[in-house]
Amino acid sequence: MIQITRHSETREDIPTILHEFRSYPVSKSLLFLFMEFLPEDEAAAVIRFIQSEIPGLPVVGSTSFGGVGYSADKVYPQRFIFSFLSFEEAGAKIVYTDLDRSTEWQAAMETNLTFADLPNLKGIFLLTAGLETRVQVYMDKVHNSFSSIPLFGMSASSGSIVPFDYPSFIFSGDHISDHAIAAVAFYGKDLHIEANDEFGWTPLGRKMTVTKVGPEIIVHEIDNQPAVNIYKRYLGLNPNQITVENTCEFPVFKVSGEHRMARISNEACENGAIRFGAPLAVGDEIRFSYGNPPDILRETEQNVRKLSAFAPQAMFVIGCLNRILFLNEDGEKELSWFPQVFPDALVLHGNSEFFMDHSGGGELNSALVFAVLREGESAHKDAVNSLPHTQSHNEEMISFARRLLTFLDVTTHELENLRENLSEEVDRKTEEIIRQQNELNQAHLRIVMTLSNAIDAKDAYTNGHSLRVAKYAAEIAKRFGYDQHRQDEVYMIGLLHDVGKIGVPDAIINKPGRLTDEEFAEIRKHPAIGAEILSAITEFPQIAYGAHWHHERWDGRGYPDGLKGEAIPEIAQIISVADAYDAMTSTRSYRTVMSREKVRSEIEKGRGTQFSPRFADIMLEMIDEDPDYTMRGNTLKSEKSEV
Repeated sequence: MIQITRHSETREDIPTILHEFRSYPVSKSLLFLFMEFLPEDEAAAVIRFIQSEIPGLPVVGSTSFGGVGYSADKVYPQRFIFSFLSFEEAGAKIVYTDLDRSTEWQAAMETNLTFADLPNLKGIFLLTAGLETRVQVYMDKVHNSFSSIPLFGMSASSGSIVPFDYPSFIFSGDHISDHAIAAVAFYGKDLHIEANDEFGWTPLGRKMTVTKVGPEIIVHEIDNQPAVNIYKRYLGLNPNQITVENTCEFPVFKVSGEHRMARISNEACENGAIRFGAPLAVGDEIRFSYGNPPDILRETEQNVRKLSAFAPQAMFVIGCLNRILFLNEDGEKELSWFPQVFPDALVLHGNSEFFMDHSGGGELNSALVFAVLREGESAHKDAVNSLPHTQSHNEEMISFARRLLTFLDVTTHELENLRENLSEEVDRKTEEIIRQQNELNQAHLRIVMTLSNAIDAKDAYTNGHSLRVAKYAAEIAKRFGYDQHRQDEVYMIGLLHDVGKIGVPDAIINKPGRLTDEEFAEIRKHPAIGAEILSAITEFPQIAYGAHWHHERWDGRGYPDGLKGEAIPEIAQIISVADAYDAMTSTRSYRTVMSREKVRSEIEKGRGTQFSPRFADIMLEMIDEDPDYTMRGNTLKSEKSEV
């Protein structure tokens, strides 16, 4: 494999540059071309000229965002960059996808993901323009099918910040579009590719969550507040001050696998929204970060030395414009190190960088992406030692910026750990409170059941009456729409609705014959007695409602208070119809069990006079669903019977 990279400041140099490529077989070659911003017709004319000079030569590239080129000893204004690749046994396939706004772009992506037919696929170089949020979808689709290979590249520009009257274009052959993807797939049995990304910024501050996003890489809310608020709070910036120049030192970032993906704020929008340089999604956890330039450069230097040991035959380097802006002159120096290792390296910068491998990744900002290729055996050589050394971490004098950054990083993590520990402690306490509450509820239920059984035991004919009324009442409440907590309350109230009978003599309760007026007057006292007993439970005042008013009637002719209609508490309305149903379906001292038809007739007759119409209707519904008359007695299924 051979890579030849040439730069030109004028179109007049192009024929001379192309002449250098003629000696290589077209079938084994590929030309990467990057041009300054040009109108579509002018860019297309340059491409046609190249194709006429070297027919059949595949050409792929873009009109690029930016304006500098890099070599080992020179940084200069860029108009054209040519990077020619020629293989021995390996090869490259260009897959071009035009994703115009009117296109069903997801279907187009699926149609053009045609890498599966390539033998020994080793890596993909991705170029995009004008796609905004769509490029991540494309990368995810590729990664899902080819997760073991690196995917690297860049977006040429973002339509929201291009300072020209025309956008960037992606081109391949006769195709050119401002909404397109060109994927160059490298393959070959003896082809080796090593690729990686470098961020260099250190996280600062607490985690925040993206809670509302819009189209065109706009974030509306972070932590349910306007997105601009975080810049006001943490950086002291008003909306009109949120620019790349004012935020480049402090990009926010999220984590994907082992990769940090920064997001640069380009501008504030209406209603407190922010337009970022790459997309964020609802649920993304983000943090601010800060980069110490000496540390960033030191990491790059170490990576460059590692790449030199690979003995590359081709090299691609992509830097972010925000990174260059942040590092100032050091940004140009950082990119110029790569051609010192491999003079024909293709060194570019774009709007966003792409990198994905088995450990995650995606669309980056503020990062540096690099890939080296070699054909044949993977040879290694000693790292280049001629690069300038940055200050060592072990030297006695450590910069103030680095010391401050370390301090902030450590204190941030300590505060986060404290918050997490407090959160875990709250969770443990909450679980313990819930457990104790459940135990307390069970204890209360056992006490209530014991009291209920004692009440029913006073009357040999009504044993189990309170439990059955509780079951019927809970079922009515469930069908009416009560939640589980309120159903449980109704059940408890049903168990104790006759607690006042404790104050009525046993002789009256168990008298087999007809009661005298005086004896019936004693019986009618049990609602008031029950209400007085249960009124002592101040934590649950409603528990007395069923005992107090379950003998009230809808027409106002009940006792003890003659309440009418909706003046009767709803819980008492439910207990009333449940109590009547059990009374009619159980053997009493003065009669036997009524027939199902008779019970239904009595409930229907009492609808709107004795009983609340809505709860009478539910009881009638329950009766109709029980044609075999199995609901009466102890046969109603309920978990509440197991105590």
